[in-house]
Amino acid sequence: MENYIQGKNADAAAHAFAYPLTDYHLRGQFKEGKPNGGREQIIGLLGIVGLFVLLIACVNFMNMATARSAGRAREVAVRKIVGAQRRWIIGQFLTEALLITFLALVLSVCWVALALPGFNRMAEKELSFGMGNWQIWPLFWLWG
Repeated sequence: MENYIQGKNADAAAHAFAYPLTDYHLRGQFKEGKPNGGREQIIGLLGIVGLFVLLIACVNFMNMATARSAGRAREVAVRKIVGAQRRWIIGQFLTEALLITFLALVLSVCWVALALPGFNRMAEKELSFGMGNWQIWPLFWLWG
């Protein structure tokens, strides 16, 4: 028993090693001098959970779109009977889609602006959401 201290051989030589400080936060656990786990595993798990949630959201969106299509088909049929032209109906659908997309963009920007201070406190970081930066606005145009 004297030769073993906490499960290690007391006569074994200890070796020092250097590890980059930039990787320590992500891969901070070691076993026998080699990185073994850490926050990298947690980030991978959260990524898998995020992809699963995204998959469920896509299936839900397709289900809702299919359910609404029957009502929209009836609406288009009534409008054609009344005498609406094809370009008016197409214009209405495009206008509705653009309006909903723009409202979703405004709502998401507001939510990010409201949630960012709490996220900064929780993550102990200083992230900022610079809406005054003119370079962000073209990205909104492209993504919207």
